[in-house]
Amino acid sequence: MSFPSSGKQSFYRNPIKEVARFLDTKHPGHYKVYNLCSEQGYDPKYFHYRVERIFIDDHNVPALQDMLKFTASVREWMSQDEKNVIAIHCKGGK
Repeated sequence: MSFPSSGKQSFYRNPIKEVARFLDTKHPGHYKVYNLCSEQGYDPKYFHYRVERIFIDDHNVPALQDMLKFTASVREWMSQDEKNVIAIHCKGGK
């Protein structure tokens, strides 16, 4: 998905409160958000502090070490409960 935003950016990106509402409604207690955007951050409280940030510059190839860290974290989260899901975003969502 694209970056969960607030303020003026929420007009053309995903409004962070709506993303949180959707995840809380559809997957309560069973989601983790991965922020792959190095350029921007947000308060992880919106997602009950289940946010992991991996700094990857937009439109760039991530370092192998970053991808290994990401996949290990996803594997660990998904193995904890069969109901667990992940939401992944960068800046533009492509």
